[in-house]
Amino acid sequence: MDTAVRFVIKKLAEIVEGFANEGLKEAASSLFQGLQIEEIQLELESMGSFLKDADRRKRRKISNDGEGMRTFERQVREVAYKVEDIIDKYMYHIAEQDTGEGLVERAISLPKLYSYKHQIASELQAVKSEIQGISKRYKRYDLTEKRSTSNTNDDGGGGGGENWQHLRQHARLIPDVEIVGIEEDKKFLIKRLTELDQVPERVVLSVVGMGGLGKTTLVTKVYNSPEVENHFDCHAWITVSQTYKVDKLLRNLMKELCKSTKEPIPNGVAEMDYIEISEVLISYLRKKRYVIVLDDVWEAIVWNDIQLALPNNRCGSRVIITTRMDDFASSFGVENVLRLRHLGNDDAFVLFCSKAFSNKSCPSHLKPYVESLVKKCEGLPLAIVTIGGLMSMKEKSSLEWSMLVLAGSWGNNKDLGGLKNVLLLSFNDLPYNLKCCFLYYSLFPEDCLIRQKRLIRLWVAQGFIQERRGQTLEEVAADYIKDLVCRGMLQRVESPLLIIKKVRMHDVLRELAISIGHEENFCYINDGKEETLNRKARYLSMSNSVVNVGPILFLGCTGYCGDGKPEQQSCILMEEQQQYEG
Repeated sequence: MDTAVRFVIKKLAEIVEGFANEGLKEAASSLFQGLQIEEIQLELESMGSFLKDADRRKRRKISNDGEGMRTFERQVREVAYKVEDIIDKYMYHIAEQDTGEGLVERAISLPKLYSYKHQIASELQAVKSEIQGISKRYKRYDLTEKRSTSNTNDDGGGGGGENWQHLRQHARLIPDVEIVGIEEDKKFLIKRLTELDQVPERVVLSVVGMGGLGKTTLVTKVYNSPEVENHFDCHAWITVSQTYKVDKLLRNLMKELCKSTKEPIPNGVAEMDYIEISEVLISYLRKKRYVIVLDDVWEAIVWNDIQLALPNNRCGSRVIITTRMDDFASSFGVENVLRLRHLGNDDAFVLFCSKAFSNKSCPSHLKPYVESLVKKCEGLPLAIVTIGGLMSMKEKSSLEWSMLVLAGSWGNNKDLGGLKNVLLLSFNDLPYNLKCCFLYYSLFPEDCLIRQKRLIRLWVAQGFIQERRGQTLEEVAADYIKDLVCRGMLQRVESPLLIIKKVRMHDVLRELAISIGHEENFCYINDGKEETLNRKARYLSMSNSVVNVGPILFLGCTGYCGDGKPEQQSCILMEEQQQYEG
């Protein structure tokens, strides 16, 4: 990925070309004079072009990076980050000097400003030497990529991403989305939820399976079905995830229940502790038939804490839990456990074709390749939909599809599970500007919803958006979201008339993004589980349960490198809420 290099080149170009503000231009010119900025810029441009070509070849699956090449990419990325930090720090001092309103203030600040010149000269000279050292090592060890195909033209591998007619519909919130192979499971759950006469006691049903099998999709269809909606007095859906606070879960539960009945939320709920909110819930639910979904539960202790607030009132109430933990699911009794199976070959084939082809029909000349791709997805709906979305943007030629089938990148990452290896293929197919946008989204909490307008502002502020003639940066960013949704990398939420209002990222895709972001020092998520901080990560996300801060959703803070200080470009402080309105 050459994105880091591209950002730095852009900043260097601004320095070389000067600034609109004449005072700032004069200060910058004086500060950077004689530091051979143009030479550093040209060297980084050459490295950036090389990395961009390598990225394209990776997307076209005609090269496999060795350890030497990955080391080279990491070194180039790190030195680009260093240049960016130096530029940011000293342009801040220049801007600070330029804000002086009078001659006296400016005269006082000049000695301080020029003292920085010697420091920046030393730092940039060290970076220049480091860049030259990287280039020499590259040539010395002959880190030339070996292409398995030498006569394949690179048309961008679908990187343009402007073919959006196959927008993926988010299963939980789009009622008419096409679902394959779940009818029997859906009937089973609806029956168990509505058999009041046979089982009036509160019943806990568990849906268990690995990530990507479609647990949430199935339960959503059941939860939204008329049979279930009309059977219960009130209902609520709560996403638990790996990091949670029980009192906050119960407060959210109270709000969702009141929302379903259109009743006012009791006063003081936001300030109630675990005992207080539990008592309110017990009182509220005592005479009601309720259905509650606890989605993505990772630990049995979650249910142990929550169940105390859910009375067994013999009104036929039901609780559905989705989990990856089979032992936990089994604790509710064999008759109340639904273990999701991988899709069979026929259903998997139908699902893939519905995503890959506009008419949902597989051309005969592509059938062998479709069968091979479906087999590699191992019956996992998320993988099938994601790869199907990827292939929907490809040319429908045997050559194009055969290159993907024969790609060596499906299973060469030992740090990722089988599903993630499949999804890694879709990540590698992203153009470099979309990769940063995808990785950046992982900074938000698991299963959160974020408004498109807020996401666009964040991407633009971070410099991820590439200029296009005739479009504003905001319009280009909106196109990026459409592209990521089309590829199945983001999921669309609340989409009347195909206008994307909110998006979310599947938890398995988020795990992939976190893994890649950590490896590339792009981002780091601190949820309180790790004692050490990754000081090299460019973007840091922290929950306000980790640090003692108020309800702050976003805090931009530029960090400086050196002196043992963190190198973060920005830090995001997250409230434990599921939506970021912006």
